[in-house]
Amino acid sequence: MGHTSLRTWTAAALLAVLLLAPGCSKPRFTYAPVEGIVTLDGQPLVTGRVIFAPQPDGTNDGQTGKLSFGVTDQKGHFTLESVGGDKGARVGPHLVAILGEVRDEANPEKIIKREYLPARYYEGKTLTFAVPADGTTQANFELVSDKK
Repeated sequence: MGHTSLRTWTAAALLAVLLLAPGCSKPRFTYAPVEGIVTLDGQPLVTGRVIFAPQPDGTNDGQTGKLSFGVTDQKGHFTLESVGGDKGARVGPHLVAILGEVRDEANPEKIIKREYLPARYYEGKTLTFAVPADGTTQANFELVSDKK
């Protein structure tokens, strides 16, 4: 993935934080625990970034809530947490982006491993997931690489 795609997601996350920062004492959205497993060609996706972007669901005057993020471990397992620190993701529909690029945590401009997943997964336009009110441990994604 190039800098443009990463910057687009980073800008979206920052915008979500600024626009949806808590301003009242009553929570506007309900969050539920979400975890799952991501595989690529049947193997665990290691250090993949999973991003859930809530979509309008006909409530809350079109507001969507905060993005949620997770990083896959050696078994491809991830657990989500929202930008604001809520465990899980907002209940309802989401577009999902999964990124394979790995960056140095201390120096985010330094790419350790370039994006290797097909664009359909990291663009956040084709994968979807509906978070149920009681949460889930089955937010699983079976990705397939482009065959050359």
